[in-house]
Amino acid sequence: MSSSPEFAGIVAMADQLAGRRLGRLGNSLYELDTHDIIDITVGNNSFGPFMNSDGNTYLVEGYSAGPGYDLVTGLGTLDAAKFVRALAARERERD
Repeated sequence: MSSSPEFAGIVAMADQLAGRRLGRLGNSLYELDTHDIIDITVGNNSFGPFMNSDGNTYLVEGYSAGPGYDLVTGLGTLDAAKFVRALAARERERD
């Protein structure tokens, strides 16, 4: 399941709060205070070990989480209510 539809809905709420479409958000996402996006710094997305139908045991190595952007969690996770307010406010500052 993808988080993209959920994030699109959250951005739509920020659009409504800002009173306009916010457009490209790349820079704004990285400029938000760290308390608006919760950085996940531990864990990984490795899978296994598991036994395949050939009887062999496998481990699919994934990526590890760390400070800042990473391939496991991206920028992290968020509290939608805080994030919507922070994103709309950040975009209003740009106007």
